[in-house]
Amino acid sequence: MSWVAFGHIGMIGGHLDNVLNAAFVTSGFAAAVAFAGYGRGAVAAALLFMASALAEWPFYLLAMAVFVLALGLFAWPAVRSSTRRQDLLAPVGRLLLAVVASATFTGLTFLSRPPDGSLGLRAFGAQFRATVRERFFQRLRDNTRYYAFPLAAAGALLAGRSSVPPGHNPARRLFLSMMAAWLLVTVGASVAQIFDLPVAGARLLNYFFAVPLLTGIFLWELARILAARYRTLGVTIGALIAAAAIVGFGFLAWQGETGRKPSISPIAVREVAAAGDYATRFAPSRPLVFLLLKGDFAWRVVQASLPPEVVPRTSRFTGTLAQFEAEASSDGQGGGVGSGSGPGRPVAMVVQRYNHAGYEAALRTEGWVRVSPGVAVLSGTVPDSRLGVSPPRGNLGAPSATWIVLALVAVLSVVGGGWSAALLPPDRILRVVLSPGIGAAMITLAALAWDRVGLGFSRASVWALVAATALTGWVAAGWRRPTKPKGNSRVEEPRPAPARLGGAA
Repeated sequence: MSWVAFGHIGMIGGHLDNVLNAAFVTSGFAAAVAFAGYGRGAVAAALLFMASALAEWPFYLLAMAVFVLALGLFAWPAVRSSTRRQDLLAPVGRLLLAVVASATFTGLTFLSRPPDGSLGLRAFGAQFRATVRERFFQRLRDNTRYYAFPLAAAGALLAGRSSVPPGHNPARRLFLSMMAAWLLVTVGASVAQIFDLPVAGARLLNYFFAVPLLTGIFLWELARILAARYRTLGVTIGALIAAAAIVGFGFLAWQGETGRKPSISPIAVREVAAAGDYATRFAPSRPLVFLLLKGDFAWRVVQASLPPEVVPRTSRFTGTLAQFEAEASSDGQGGGVGSGSGPGRPVAMVVQRYNHAGYEAALRTEGWVRVSPGVAVLSGTVPDSRLGVSPPRGNLGAPSATWIVLALVAVLSVVGGGWSAALLPPDRILRVVLSPGIGAAMITLAALAWDRVGLGFSRASVWALVAATALTGWVAAGWRRPTKPKGNSRVEEPRPAPARLGGAA
């Protein structure tokens, strides 16, 4: 429900960084709630927040605004009541340290810019501001976004009134504080967006996870009430209601994506794939230089469309063909143009889709050879056979997508299982549920260190990274001594009495 209850949710369509950030943030919030109830989980929250910043730092800032405000709401009664001060302020201090640790890590990542030199910010020009504002209002007028609001309100009511063990009241209070803070921050940022301050556009509303999370709480609590009243029949009815809600909201989400057009041109991918085939067959050890006009988007498509083993020896030159020729002549055939790591002189390439003028000029220039439709090379061997022109395609059939998703969850669960045991309270359900998120976060953080020491990301290196991350987690789990939890060793959820929903607040 955390995803489909939105109806149309745009970030899944093309913002992997936003999706990863959201997955890490929600897992981090869950670890923080576990810490409030058990006294263990703050380190896990800090690591998850770090990974969320590495995935997309602007939304990390938004998430931390929600989290810090939630801690303020959580601790507010301590200002007026000295009897509750210790219980409320004790977890706040540790969780604020988690925020400080993640913020320090985020700041350190800015000391070394990525290869493209970008920090993830766009210039706030007039056209950009107008586009962001227009998309914000389009999403605001999308009726499907509001279908879950009544269910979310009911979920908040049930979460506040259902009975929980006394030791878990702080956890519930922190959860509800997070939901309230998320609402307040989203409303405040939306007002700023209305007044033409480009906060996040439509993705600001996509990120409002309080609504679908509370919708899931409503379905869970409804199933508990039905199970308490009608036993087996109630369990069956509750499961059917939950399944119907997921299918219904999932259908809305699917329909919301039907009109989406691909942002990556199939022609461009086909041309770059042909260039990659040429590099593999006729220039297997030479650096490649792609001539692009401007922008990072084309360069990222080029990298994504090339064979993985070709990418490390590929670089780009931004400018016109005349500028490239001038620099190549001054350096002795482009010795200073590219930064590829293979031996020999670089092979320059230009694809028509991303440099139409350069491609047409190359065909009229001596030394350039057309090796495939839309692809020209300089200082390269003329191919003696047709290049492969089939672009890489995702294996997105239903059976393939199903087993790929299940395999991914299984791998991340194995990697995160040890870290969950080492960092989270001794609650099996909690550890199992959060293990994929923690596994993904630890792989993300480990990959950063892996890259900084220059180990690379070949297929063998990637599996070595995954195995090392998993092994380290399980070693940490074995080394970590069991600690006595603040609450019960496991969250016991008493069934509510059939005639009432209330309990300790």
